[in-house]
Formats: sequence, structure tokens, C-alpha cells
Amino acid sequence: YRQFEIQFSSTRAGTATAGDVTELALGFATTVSMPTRVQSILGAALTGVKGSRLSLEKNFFRERTTEALIAAMQAAREGVREEILERLRNPDYGLYEARVDLTRLFYAGTLQSALQVLNEEATEQAARERESAAEAHRVLRVYTAEQYLNARQIRARIDSLFNEGDVEALRAALVALDEDVDQAAAQGLTLEQVYDRLLEILGERVDDPEQIQQFRNALGVDQN
Repeated sequence: YRQFEIQFSSTRAGTATAGDVTELALGFATTVSMPTRVQSILGAALTGVKGSRLSLEKNFFRERTTEALIAAMQAAREGVREEILERLRNPDYGLYEARVDLTRLFYAGTLQSALQVLNEEATEQAARERESAAEAHRVLRVYTAEQYLNARQIRARIDSLFNEGDVEALRAALVALDEDVDQAAAQGLTLEQVYDRLLEILGERVDDPEQIQQFRNALGVDQN
């Protein structure tokens, strides 16, 4: 694998250098004084070289740098290697399993594996960015005076119960407000977890009068 890694790096660098030199030579040749027909031919050749290099980068390497591809291959191989070391502790680990794992280790160090790893990382990053954008949108929403007053009163009640350590009251409110949490599930949540979830729900529903009334009923907050 190390030989492949070195060869991959040097071959791609050599190809890129040769392409740069070719482009420079053709570009220079088209600027010097020579018949128009020859200049046209060289210009077409230059366009073809540039297009070929762009196609290679886009379709074969997905426009990834050599360093990024090698790092992804190393990470993939390391993950498989750790799994193999863990499986070797099993006394029933046999020849067939070893052959399968070695095949997995081999393919983890291929260009296709590296591209897959980088694509998965990009997908996860995009998902995190969408979540951050959604959270920023929620935080930056403009509330009316009534919504602000409702949120402040309900938040004060939640804080009061939290400071008193009244986890049962907060759990009961959570069960009433979150359809995904039943009594049994609520009992498995700590005071901090219930508190955080109630604040999260409040932020999501503060602009819904019906939901706010449900909050008031569940927490015993009077309408002032």
C-alpha cells in the first residue's frame, strides 16, 4: 500500500506538471508571430489539453487534492485495521474471516474508497450546516410582544421548578407536551434532560397560541 501511495502521489504530480508545461508551451506558441492557420491549430490544441485535464480532475479525481485523497485512504484503512485487531481477540476467528478482512483492508486503500469517505464527510458537513442554519433561524426570529411575554412567563415557571428540583412536575409537563415521550420514558430522563427538552419545545412552539396554552396548562402558569 505504501508503494501505491507514493506512486499515486508522484504520478499525479508528474502528470500535473507535464500538463502545466504543455499548456505554457502551447500558450506561448500561439502568441508568437506565425501564420494564422498554425496559430489556430495550436490554439485548438491548447483548448483540448485544458479540457482533458479538467475532465480528468472532475470525473476521475472528483476535483480532490492528492493530500485529501491519501488522507481519506489512510483513515479508511485505519478504521478497518482497528476492526481487524478487535476481531483477532476472538478465538473463533478463522482463515475465512481473515481473508475477508484482508480484502476489506485492500479496498479501503483504493481511490474509490477515498472518494466515498470524502463524499460521506461532505454529506455530514452539509447536514450539520443545515442544522446550524435552522437553529440560527429559530434564534433570530422576531417575536411579538405577546409571544415574548408568554415565553418569559413559561420560562420563569420552568426555571423555578428546575431550581426547586421538582423533577416529577417537569416530567409530567414533558409527557403532556411531547407526544414522543410517555411516562416510562420520562422516568428515565434526568432533571437536566427534562429541563433542556422543555426549553427546546418552548422555542419551537412560542409562536403558536394553542401550543402556548398547552404549556400554560401543563405547567400551571396563569394567563396575566
